[in-house]
Amino acid sequence: MFNAKEIYLTDHVVRDQKILPGVVYLEYARAAGEDSTGKKIREIKNIVWRRPFIATGDSQELNIRLIPERNRIFYDFYTLTEDNKHSILYSQGELSFIETKAGKDEKVDLSVLKKESGKTIEAD
Repeated sequence: MFNAKEIYLTDHVVRDQKILPGVVYLEYARAAGEDSTGKKIREIKNIVWRRPFIATGDSQELNIRLIPERNRIFYDFYTLTEDNKHSILYSQGELSFIETKAGKDEKVDLSVLKKESGKTIEAD
């Protein structure tokens, strides 16, 4: 449930309308994917932005549908029309995860990454 008083809505106004920021969709999709599978999401891709979710003063429900398929999950965000007969699509995409043999997160050797990148950026 969203209402127009949410901080990320009050700070994201376009043409006097409170628009749900894209990053909120992405974070919700990631969290829903991880909660539903118990696995770490490694990638969000093939994102489509159909229309903006515009918040009004009333509470509004934005739904997420997850469709699992092998090592990926398709998702979409939608609302239902007042008669609950049709859905209105806002965004959709694909989540992917990689299972390691041990079932744990991969470890990254930073020294190897530094050598491979060949570029160093110094901070002031």
